[in-house]
Amino acid sequence: MKVNERFLQELIDAVPDGMRVIGPDYRILKVNAAYCRQLGETPETAIAKPCHLSSHASRVPCSPTLFTCPMVELAQGGKSSLKCRHRHIRQDGSEVFVEVSAARATLEQDGQSLDCIIESIRDLSNQSEAAHGQRLAEIGQLAAGIAHEIHNPLWSIHLAIDAIRKDMASTDKPASADGYFDVASREISRCLDVTGRLLRVSEPSSQERVLLRIDTLLRDVGGLLSYQAKQTGVTLDIEVSGTPRVIANESDLGIVILNLAQNAIHAMPRGGRLTIAAAAADGNVTMTFADEGVGIAPEDIDRIFWPFWSKRADGSSGTGLGLSICRATVERMKGDLTVTSIVAKGSTFRVVLPDADFSGEAS
Repeated sequence: MKVNERFLQELIDAVPDGMRVIGPDYRILKVNAAYCRQLGETPETAIAKPCHLSSHASRVPCSPTLFTCPMVELAQGGKSSLKCRHRHIRQDGSEVFVEVSAARATLEQDGQSLDCIIESIRDLSNQSEAAHGQRLAEIGQLAAGIAHEIHNPLWSIHLAIDAIRKDMASTDKPASADGYFDVASREISRCLDVTGRLLRVSEPSSQERVLLRIDTLLRDVGGLLSYQAKQTGVTLDIEVSGTPRVIANESDLGIVILNLAQNAIHAMPRGGRLTIAAAAADGNVTMTFADEGVGIAPEDIDRIFWPFWSKRADGSSGTGLGLSICRATVERMKGDLTVTSIVAKGSTFRVVLPDADFSGEAS
């Protein structure tokens, strides 16, 4: 019996998703290693604990009118299996968004048959990050390819115009020719600048962390969004105090800035002002994205960072992954992403990252 028990435990420990077996009295009978990692539990602390206390930090069973409770739906509702999404609470108080696949089962224990519920619990943060990362990589690869195809011919044209200007320097030419050359060179330089910014932002994500100037990143992204902002009647202001710097992956931080700025534009379907500001103080670099949009309802403030939750004011569709990925990315940089909002007046998203110059990492 002990050999079979040990084999069963090793078998479920090999499953990458969290697993738990819940008895008819709501108490946990068995967990695997992945479940313990998800919630910061140990087998000793999880087993015999009520399921609602372990995963929802509640001392009473979850209300079936507020949650899809597998214990109620399966044990009392007559279903054999179900799938739902929950927000679990780790032992340290942080949240993890999960997809629960549950089924009824009969467990033989101490010579008795127990009607139990088996739950397989998938961490959606990993799944959503992988899906979003793949999507961003594909978009980035496409953008980089387009930018590269445009960038090279533009550079050739730029060189050709310079050569023609030099060849014509010693010949008689219309007085307006120099003006035309100046206009052509200036506009081509602008195009080269845009493709250069696009190439930098669309670089594939990596673990490489470098010293970045926030003002440069903000202006790069601002340049890429200027057309979209103009088309929607949004005035884009960028205000940077000094030259704040951080240590981060350029592509990752660029995508965070791009997502937050685009979200702000989506929040102003009738136009308005988006002010992006940055400054260093007290050992941190703070970036704020303040819009004059529709605002976020109090009951939705926590939900906007949930994976797959999306509610755009302009009616456009989204994956619901952007903000959850932004927060996860910022937290990997040892930073914080928060929001304050007033309905009908606007929202302010705040990104706080360690100041590279304060910590000494810049040297």
